[in-house]
Amino acid sequence: CRTSLHHDSLGSGNIALAHQTPSTYECRSPLLRLPGPLQAQGFPVKILVIGDAMRDEYWTGSVSRVSPVAPVPVVSVKSIETRAGAAANVAANIESMGIQFERIFGGGERIKKITVTSDRQHMARLDFDYPQTPIEPDAAFMEAVERCGLVVAMDYGKGSLANIQALIRASDKPFLIDPKGHDYARYRGAALIKPNR
Repeated sequence: CRTSLHHDSLGSGNIALAHQTPSTYECRSPLLRLPGPLQAQGFPVKILVIGDAMRDEYWTGSVSRVSPVAPVPVVSVKSIETRAGAAANVAANIESMGIQFERIFGGGERIKKITVTSDRQHMARLDFDYPQTPIEPDAAFMEAVERCGLVVAMDYGKGSLANIQALIRASDKPFLIDPKGHDYARYRGAALIKPNR
């Protein structure tokens, strides 16, 4: 999925803060192929989104010279676009479809991915992979689960879902999981797992 944002304030604690309404919406995720907006149709459950949240930045510019210190192009950045990424993007897409939701993300400094392009050519990507504090099956989590009828878990292997088995066991609600890797046994108890290539 991809949602373009003018601004993004995801917060840095376990529970992310609200962001502004997305300016554009495009959803291609198998987990989210639902007719929208769904609010008027009375979508029956509130969704809890958990997992690794990221901030995606797209730096676009032009190249007119090579660096004097190394044989690499110098990109003169003209524009920067910020988008919600990973679990934050899923939450934004669910919100765009008019579905009620809550979100709990891992704690720690927000992960950031920067993609640099020039004339539509991918020049570089910079990753700031800060370790995320695992979500715990504590009172806050259990209260959120009670308010929701479905849990969507986005695992990017950054640490937020290190306790996924404990979260599944503590909940009586179905889990839909976008897994990391191919060790699906660690998601035992989930209602649905979306395999990745």
